Amino acid sequence: MNKVLSSNNNRRAFISTSIATAFFTAIPNNAQARYVLNEETGEYDEVQEEDWKTEWGKRAEKAKGMTKEDIFLAAQGAGNTELREGEESEASKKRRAFAGCRNDGFRQKSNVTNEKECTKRVMGGDYQFMIDAMN
Repeated sequence: MNKVLSSNNNRRAFISTSIATAFFTAIPNNAQARYVLNEETGEYDEVQEEDWKTEWGKRAEKAKGMTKEDIFLAAQGAGNTELREGEESEASKKRRAFAGCRNDGFRQKSNVTNEKECTKRVMGGDYQFMIDAMN
């Protein structure tokens, strides 16, 4: 009886190993490539990524031209408004307003000095006061 069980287990192991090997060898080498939709052609284009040192070097160069406040706003998801294409989404406005609530200068411009009160207003859907203060 033990030989039968052992034999069945060996067969199952062989079959599952064979299937896994066949599956993983069928995956092309560029499986890690990133693709983006080309809106003009409707096709997916492969994006060539640079190595991490080059990419972070570019980020450091960009940060050199930014103020400390701009860097913090960008880190909070509220930066680069001048690079935006098209209309700003409601989610983006709300994100920027939350970031503005954490900033003393923007809270003073908006005449809401308490950070908790500011955040509560933004969470309630009233965020235009902060967007106006940030522009």
